[in-house]
Amino acid sequence: MLLSMTGLLSAQPFPSDDSTKYRFGVFFNLESRGENPDLVIPGYSPFCGELLEGKGSGWGIGGLLDITLLRWLTVEGRIGFARATGEMTHRGEPFPIRGDGEDLEVVDGRVDQIVDFKSTGIELIFSGIVPVSHRLRASLGLGSWFRLFSEETHREVAVTPGTLLLANNKRELELRTGTLFPYRSIVPLATAGVQYDLPIGQGSYLSPELRLTVPIIDWTTEGSWQTLRLSLGGSVRFGIPGDHPEVDPIQPDDTIPERLPTLIPDILTDPRIVEVEITEYDSTEALPLLNRLFFEENSSEIPERYHLLDISETPAFSITQLNGPTLEVYRDLLNVIGLRLSRYPDAKVTITGYHNARETGQNLSTERGNVVKDYLVETWEIFPERITVRGEKLPPRPVPERTEEGMRENAHVSIEVNNPYILIPVLRNYVQRIASPPSVTFYPKAIAERGVVDWQLDVEHEGGIWKRFSGTGWLPDSIQWNWTSDSGALPTLPIELSYRLTVGDSLGQRSSTPSIPIEVRTNTVQERLENRQQDTVIESYSLLLFDYDSPEVSSFDQALIKAIAGRVQPGATVRFTGYTDSLGDARRNNELAQQRAEASAKIFRTVAPERVEIIINDLGSGESERYPFDTPEGRAYNRTVVIEVRTPAKK
Repeated sequence: MLLSMTGLLSAQPFPSDDSTKYRFGVFFNLESRGENPDLVIPGYSPFCGELLEGKGSGWGIGGLLDITLLRWLTVEGRIGFARATGEMTHRGEPFPIRGDGEDLEVVDGRVDQIVDFKSTGIELIFSGIVPVSHRLRASLGLGSWFRLFSEETHREVAVTPGTLLLANNKRELELRTGTLFPYRSIVPLATAGVQYDLPIGQGSYLSPELRLTVPIIDWTTEGSWQTLRLSLGGSVRFGIPGDHPEVDPIQPDDTIPERLPTLIPDILTDPRIVEVEITEYDSTEALPLLNRLFFEENSSEIPERYHLLDISETPAFSITQLNGPTLEVYRDLLNVIGLRLSRYPDAKVTITGYHNARETGQNLSTERGNVVKDYLVETWEIFPERITVRGEKLPPRPVPERTEEGMRENAHVSIEVNNPYILIPVLRNYVQRIASPPSVTFYPKAIAERGVVDWQLDVEHEGGIWKRFSGTGWLPDSIQWNWTSDSGALPTLPIELSYRLTVGDSLGQRSSTPSIPIEVRTNTVQERLENRQQDTVIESYSLLLFDYDSPEVSSFDQALIKAIAGRVQPGATVRFTGYTDSLGDARRNNELAQQRAEASAKIFRTVAPERVEIIINDLGSGESERYPFDTPEGRAYNRTVVIEVRTPAKK
């Protein structure tokens, strides 16, 4: 495989490894049978008529060997054990019979003749296999079925009326058991099918398949018995390295090197040479507290990603020590709530547990609420009478459960309080770092003879992974990165960043580029203080309580917006930027982000002083990843509006 970030995409239609000529493996299938007989039951009265319809089922298991003869042709041989069961029926002619009613009227009676069959044998099939698309292959083959043994049971069954009894005073009478028909010992077969190859190693595949099989001649020597067999199964094939299969002939040329499957990664960024300026500002930031705790499916245990304390550690806990990224502060949600409840003894809490539609535990929602209550009572010593627990099914405004992400988000507890102080944002002063330009774009493209199966782009910082992008299938057209880590933080000064691309193909090969450094230019705090006419005080606030697919500002956040507007100074510039999560349609997300920003700015205008410039970003930021989309809380924190207040510092 040849990979270049600046090349074009192409793919071989056949995913097999050219260096793997032989494969061996096993197969298994289940089948549905449609029987089309025209048989007289031997040794029985012609009154019984002929068997004209039937159905059955079967299964098979065995081994296989395939040989790649040409790039587009593989020959496969299979031998295995086959088992079939079913029944054939003759619907009896109606005959008059006196009923058992009061008037003893004459009604039609009917008795059917049924033959149950069991057949066991060995099947041997040879098929030619050709590619249809990248991994889909079609097969056409011939073979034979060798009978080992068979057995039939002939029985009569009373159908109507419901009171009709046979000679044994029952509604069913077994007449004969044994080999009733003169079987052919060998029956030639024709088969056709399709299979889909999923690579599981070097030249090895797991292949689900669908096959149709019919006999070329009848199963019996007397009378007609044809069978249509539709089977669903699969095979596992393991490659044996061998000679390169024959391809179109080419004249020897010493100047042309032998062509081997390779991975040669490369990567392109825009701008080609990245120069980043990181400016630091004294800032005030409001970190919102998401009032939800998310659980693993069918579990009522608080996940390990949340920070839980022992009772001996609570006296030393302080909100001022929460100086990490936003999501790290959120991990201490229960500790912040516990500390504030201990300071406000009149505050009360309602904890409501929810579960998604796939979870089955009857009391799971209540158990989730109780485990949160137990932590606040046992660790933070909050009186249990102050905490109410409720268990519900789906949340009032559930996330659609069409995806696993939606399922995960609906499995949570919601925490409501009667004192707004308990859940107000965490305010802190800190040095904010702002990157310029705000993002860099990677442009991945590939020449991939064997098809790109997965890819990974790692941004490295201080010997570790700072940010990781990954996916399956073909590389995306572009990847935009806003310099933040997986936890949402900008790198500290001095900055040493590099990036590396890794790609895997359908042969199981993987290859990476070298680590490519990013050239960084910084503007430090000291440089800024020496040029104070450009000094700016930045305050950043994030509104959080937007429900899924909703632009409605909560009453709590309305009060927060008005409080922010009340402290803004004339001459300030206030920027509103809306965001959404990764769920839903991209166009709808961009519209929703804009609606959230406009709704927040409208409330702000009613209170803000004059001579304040208000800017609403309209850059289509709907799916910008402020926080990782791979966790429920990360997606929830992306349903936000960021209010950035820039006030020129007084000279």
